[in-house]
Amino acid sequence: MRISRTRASLALAVCGFGALGLAACMSQAPAPAPLATTTPQLGLFYMDEGPSAKLAYGQANSDNVGLMLQCARGSRMVDVSDLMVAPDGRAPSTPSRTLLLTSGTDRATLSAERADGDGATFLVARTRADTGPLANFRRTGRMTVGSDARAYPIAAKPGERAAIEQFFSACEAKA
Repeated sequence: MRISRTRASLALAVCGFGALGLAACMSQAPAPAPLATTTPQLGLFYMDEGPSAKLAYGQANSDNVGLMLQCARGSRMVDVSDLMVAPDGRAPSTPSRTLLLTSGTDRATLSAERADGDGATFLVARTRADTGPLANFRRTGRMTVGSDARAYPIAAKPGERAAIEQFFSACEAKA
């Protein structure tokens, strides 16, 4: 198959103008923001709510929370809530009914209930405050939380260790 010179020249010209247009568009595009400003800083935050206490792992001053530990003061029982969000921001279509907590060599598989609220899907499980992974988390500040095929690590920064201790102390203290 032979292509005429006119057609070849026309195709080359179209490609050339297309490349020039693309280059012009690209040169006008704003530079992407640095990763550090687009990635939220996650941390551990303690909240004393009188008769109850909470320890959240998430972004400060926001509803962007991955893990929430809650207890009634003195109950020695902890409600563990995990926000089930896939990397694309959607809840998994077939969520697990278990939460996995691992800290050091301690591991607990907790039977969980699915709860929906505020446009998000949560897994909520109840366990003792001194269950292996939670007790080790209290000592070390490290724990991995998982459900389905995903898991994420939590590692307390030095200043956050006090928040962990405040939470567990509140769970043990009488109201």
